[in-house]
Amino acid sequence: VINPPENLYTFGRKSRTDLWLANRGLPNIEAYLAISTDAALSAAGKLGYPVVVKPDIGGFGRRVHLVENSVQLLQLAETIMDLATPYNRFIYIQKFIDFAHDLRLVVLNGRILAIMERFKNGSFSKNISQGGYGNLVSMSMVPANLVKQLKEHLPFGLYGVDVLLSSNGVIHICEINANCQFKEFEKVTGVNVGERLVDELEKLMSPKC
Repeated sequence: VINPPENLYTFGRKSRTDLWLANRGLPNIEAYLAISTDAALSAAGKLGYPVVVKPDIGGFGRRVHLVENSVQLLQLAETIMDLATPYNRFIYIQKFIDFAHDLRLVVLNGRILAIMERFKNGSFSKNISQGGYGNLVSMSMVPANLVKQLKEHLPFGLYGVDVLLSSNGVIHICEINANCQFKEFEKVTGVNVGERLVDELEKLMSPKC
């Protein structure tokens, strides 16, 4: 693990990631963290249906739901509050973005190694762990200003940055993953992430002249 503990802490919760993005002027997606079913319904009313509901602590695309109305949200929220572990008894509600492209950027120490577009037929969620697949796309898919911002603000380490690009060119950062998987990424991009990690570690361990 190359990422410092404080960064694992920051990006370990989606709500903390949202705050980190907002404080740096990065293009995040409007979201709320609710602690009750009533608060969840209120938040969804402000965002407008449909909304995306997912765990504040979670990964691999599990338990991510597209919720179309208040009846569906109430049923889901009650289930979450009943079954979730105490430390994850929150309802994270995110504005739904009608995106044209779902991109995974793997960033190592501020440098984008490559960009993979994710696909999954019949599902709004394109997560690779949930049956999605990827294709290599050009670095030009991401605007230069976002590349610059990520280089300036992302802390030392390896991150999977999930970016949604709408059909009119508006870009949103959906999540930042501090424990990103890269098996499919390596397969479709040809970038050996493990090798790049070793190179970075060797630089860290080399004696300073």
